[in-house]
Amino acid sequence: MLASVAIVIRLPVMNLGDFSSHATAVQRALNGDAVYTAVQLAGPYQLPDISRGRGFIYPPTAVLLLLPAALGSIWAVFLLLGSLGLLTFVVTEIVREELPAHAWIGWLLAAALLISPIAGDAIDAGQVTPLLAAGYGASWLRPRLSGLVAIAGGALKIYPLVLLAWAIRNRVSMWLPAAVAVFLIAAATVWLGPSIWLHFWTAWQNAVPQCAPPSLGSFACAFGRTGELAALGATFALTMLAATAVGPPVAFFLLAIASVVAAPDLFPNYLLIVVVGGLPLACRLATRALAR
Repeated sequence: MLASVAIVIRLPVMNLGDFSSHATAVQRALNGDAVYTAVQLAGPYQLPDISRGRGFIYPPTAVLLLLPAALGSIWAVFLLLGSLGLLTFVVTEIVREELPAHAWIGWLLAAALLISPIAGDAIDAGQVTPLLAAGYGASWLRPRLSGLVAIAGGALKIYPLVLLAWAIRNRVSMWLPAAVAVFLIAAATVWLGPSIWLHFWTAWQNAVPQCAPPSLGSFACAFGRTGELAALGATFALTMLAATAVGPPVAFFLLAIASVVAAPDLFPNYLLIVVVGGLPLACRLATRALAR
């Protein structure tokens, strides 16, 4: 219900720009055409230059996971309803587990999150971020899922690979996640050709920050190349700290921050990861406050 309301609210401004890029890239791959476009390989370019099907910025493995996008807008609706529904579930479940006497707060938080600008940004573009944010929540609720979430999410957008630190911290067996990773990499290489990885690297290196609305800025926007390196260092430091040195709620929040801090542009929908990542810590702090 909340997912449907959130989508209906955004209908007047929904453009599905990112989803169009997913669907077009999949269709190009099915037709045997290049996934990464000439504009991307020539560079430099900004993300708006490749929206609405004009390019593809995700790794080759993402083409496999996004295959249903070939179904068109009907899949976009299914994706949004499903991912927002899962996001609602993990938010309410985290609150229910962490604040059992105040479980109703979870529904208020979920409703506020789904109608917020950060969720609206993802809905407008048909982004996969709500699904990834739900995966982060599932990794907190069921740590044994974190290895698979890290690999599947990393195959889509790279940054969820930081959840491998959460899996290692929780001593999750990595045999199945490793097998999934090998399969996805091998399948993408066989289907799209070995050169696809060089094309991806070139397209990724040629992308430059937008540094203008709806981007919220970034270290790269503020400090250029130095900022990029500092952000990568921060991601590594936060991940190592989360893996070893702090309590679980703080560690999980640090991993959520580490997921987005190195982004060349911090778009509002990325904050869904941070909100979900910080929710267990917020609940623990609320428990202490209520106990006084």
